[in-house]
Amino acid sequence: MSLSFLLLSMIGCQPEPVEPTPDGPEFEMTINQVTKSSVNFTVEPLDKETPYLLMIIDKQTFDSFPSVDAYIEDDMRWIEEMAEIEEVSLEEYLTDLLIVGDISDMSDGLQPNTEYILYAYHMTYAGEVISDLAQKSFKTSDYALNSDTFEITVRMLPTPRQSSM
Repeated sequence: MSLSFLLLSMIGCQPEPVEPTPDGPEFEMTINQVTKSSVNFTVEPLDKETPYLLMIIDKQTFDSFPSVDAYIEDDMRWIEEMAEIEEVSLEEYLTDLLIVGDISDMSDGLQPNTEYILYAYHMTYAGEVISDLAQKSFKTSDYALNSDTFEITVRMLPTPRQSSM
């Protein structure tokens, strides 16, 4: 009887199980339309209040870095250089650069038939990265060859006679 009581009391003293937090992405990224030179996309962060950096880079360049952390460090060097060029503080530069909330946008000037990565990560206005990098890959289309044909006809017109004076 004391063993049953001990087991019941041990079970009764157990803390409530904690539900695990889903390990889902911090951003929902949707590629809406891709052409040979542009992409239309939507980014919806789960945290609508925290600023984030949103960029597009060709996949070959992204993959040339040894790690995602090395790529983020390169982003930070670029951001610091741009703030210096603009002659503003890092915080002022990031206030203009970072996004808060959902965004639907279009980026053009992309190269045809090229793989790209749309990526985002949360960052403070002081430049502290506070989330993992989320990414979505896409590929621009190639130039489409037109199969239309046409015919050109050249007809020579007679030259008017020149009159003599």
